[in-house]
Amino acid sequence: MAEVGYLRQIVIKICLNISSLTNVVRGVQTS
Repeated sequence: MAEVGYLRQIVIKICLNISSLTNVVRGVQTS
């Protein structure tokens, strides 16, 4: 079960990275 928690943390990090990237793209488009 520890592996599931580890994979979950990786997925969360990837989602956070994608959301931050989309925010940067939006900032560039608006400017």
